[in-house]
Amino acid sequence: MSDAFVSVYEFRKRLEQHMLHARQPMVVSHGGMPIGYFIPAKVWHDRATVEVFNELISAILEMSGYDEADVKEAIESYSSANAEITRERMLRHLARVHPEAMQKTGNIAKR
Repeated sequence: MSDAFVSVYEFRKRLEQHMLHARQPMVVSHGGMPIGYFIPAKVWHDRATVEVFNELISAILEMSGYDEADVKEAIESYSSANAEITRERMLRHLARVHPEAMQKTGNIAKR
C-alpha cells in the first residue's frame, strides 16, 4: 500500500508521526474498507497551491457531505475556544525554555 492508505491500527500506532509529518491526505481503513480520511493541517492550508491536493480534498469533502466553509467554521470555533489555553501553554513553554526572556517581559506563567 502507498502512503495514501493506512490501516486504523497503523494510523493509531503512528498517530503523532502522521500528524506531524504527513504530506498528503490519507485514507484510513479497517479490514481493507475505508473508514475515515485524514487531512493534515499543512495539506489543508496548502491546498490551493497543489492542485492534486485541492482535488482530493474537494472529493473527500463532497463524499462526506461537508464543504470548505464547514471546515473553516470548525477551525475558527476550535481556535476561539482554545485561544486562552494555547496562550497559557505557550507562556509555560517559554518560561521553561527561555526563563530569562520571560522575566524581562514580566510574563511569567505558573506551572
